[in-house]
Amino acid sequence: MTTEPGPTPDFSDDILEHIAERVFRFQTAIAVIPEIRTLMVQAGMTNADIEEANGLLHALLPKAAAPSADVIATKAAAAIAELDQLDGPLLARVEAPLRRYHPQLASFVLAGLSSQQGRAAVGVVSQLLQRLELVEHDPKGERKDTRAADLEAIALLERRGITQAERQRLAKLVETALSPDMVEADLVDEDLDRRKTLVALKLWFDDWSSVARTVIKKRSHLISLGLASRRSKSEAPD
Repeated sequence: MTTEPGPTPDFSDDILEHIAERVFRFQTAIAVIPEIRTLMVQAGMTNADIEEANGLLHALLPKAAAPSADVIATKAAAAIAELDQLDGPLLARVEAPLRRYHPQLASFVLAGLSSQQGRAAVGVVSQLLQRLELVEHDPKGERKDTRAADLEAIALLERRGITQAERQRLAKLVETALSPDMVEADLVDEDLDRRKTLVALKLWFDDWSSVARTVIKKRSHLISLGLASRRSKSEAPD
């Protein structure tokens, strides 16, 4: 007997605005912390569940489609073709040194990423670049405990050819491939499609975060998953 999904909940825009960030943090903790990953697998989480969330996150990327001008079409098509060819080798060049010298960081940077074809490769390269940027600059101070190791890893990648200049070049290719002028004439209401994707992502998160709360007891792990916050000094036990 198949289970039919219930009516679609009406989540507020404020809740949906932050759901992608929460899912990314949740998935990262699962990828990086073996104990969390083991407990979630024992609770029924499979690679298919992770791929479901990854697919929804990819769907939130701007859509590249039919051009509005020949010159834009040519540039975008060339950028997509180049990213399609290099996403696999790029992942391998990042993974090899990180797995050897910084395995925990490798799990964070490469979580859920694999070589794709066509426009899907654009999303892979985009996510990889965003994660490397986060590791290098840590704008919110979320990785201060691993700051020294993170910078060593970035320097290692620089020596292996993944330089700042190369990352900027790849980012420009991603920008060209996702040019806002590349819009399909027959696209349905894109805002509505985006909201549907965000709702699906929120339902995924509600499902698996509920599971995590039942099987994971360490507060530090719940904090890593984004399901708890650090106690203030006034809340700390005597």
